[in-house]
Amino acid sequence: MDANSNAGYVRIGRNDEVIEVGLATAADVPDLVQTQIRAFHDDARRFGLAVGGGEPGGPPGYDSPDWQTEMMAIGHYYSIRNSGKVVGGMVVFDMGAGTYNLGRIWIDPDFQNRGIGRAAINYLHDEVGPGRTWTLDTPAWAIRNHHVYESLVYRKTGEQVMPDGWIDYLYRRDAQAG
Repeated sequence: MDANSNAGYVRIGRNDEVIEVGLATAADVPDLVQTQIRAFHDDARRFGLAVGGGEPGGPPGYDSPDWQTEMMAIGHYYSIRNSGKVVGGMVVFDMGAGTYNLGRIWIDPDFQNRGIGRAAINYLHDEVGPGRTWTLDTPAWAIRNHHVYESLVYRKTGEQVMPDGWIDYLYRRDAQAG
């Protein structure tokens, strides 16, 4: 991985695209909000998840600038860029005892299916928490997510009914994996 000394970002990924991951800043908040809205609304439309036939939604705080700022203060919040443009993000929490939780990851729909999310998660495994255990949860309906996580040596450890009634799958990647 090549360090991008200009902005504190690290180049990740493959091919000829310039994909970079770095800690998000307050200046990134508008783009992080917009990419989440696009990503989660796209999922909601694709899977018919708009509540009561209304507007599609997303996870808590996905469309709130204040939520982004709060997560920057309590977690490790990364922006993902393609040629300098914010195309996604990740929020990571140190759970203690050698465990990290990938609380959220998203990629703008225009940039999905290019290996960007996979490269970003590999960055976390290699640079942020090598030799650590990783956990995450993802909706049961998000089949593409399951495939990506399982290909990255996460294993499904359970299911959880969320307050909205949806089912989330719980995943874990042990420290010695990969």
